[in-house]
Amino acid sequence: SYAGTYGFVLTDLASASPITLGTPVTATLTPGNSTQYYRFAGTAGQTIGADLISLNPNTNADSNQFNWGLFSPAGQLLASVANLN
Repeated sequence: SYAGTYGFVLTDLASASPITLGTPVTATLTPGNSTQYYRFAGTAGQTIGADLISLNPNTNADSNQFNWGLFSPAGQLLASVANLN
């Protein structure tokens, strides 16, 4: 067994900012290790895509990494990608 330190965050995903699919979203994470949540209306079986349009060119490559996840309305993780840059 392991008895080290850990942490977690409880998030109310119902308070996520609503977005419209197909409309670009511009955001700045301040501080850079913060989290932003978005929600959209979809239907079962619908295919969606996400494109990273740009990163801040004024920072080094390591700080331009980000993670994303897609959750169901019930909070189940459906898809995720870590350390994109």
